[in-house]
Amino acid sequence: AGSIVIVSSFWGLKANIGIPAYAASKVGAISLTKTLGQAFAADGIRVNGLAPGLVDTKLTKVTTQNPDRLEGALAHIPQRRMGTPEDMAGGGVFFSSPPSP
Repeated sequence: AGSIVIVSSFWGLKANIGIPAYAASKVGAISLTKTLGQAFAADGIRVNGLAPGLVDTKLTKVTTQNPDRLEGALAHIPQRRMGTPEDMAGGGVFFSSPPSP
């Protein structure tokens, strides 16, 4: 069997004024994860998705390099820290491994 990992975003789970195309693409990735999960389950292929919140990347520099925006974003994150690319890699490796659901 095998495994597929699809990366979406927190913004695929809630509305966000200002980034409609990005949010729509992430909703599509979430739906694709669910649909492929059902389609491939009988073949033993696992399909998992990652939907991170704020991760420090080139795309998020508009927020991470603006102290006021960063403070506002971190206030809504329970651990009060943004994710890292390494956090996402760890999740991807886990979901790709045999012990994952």
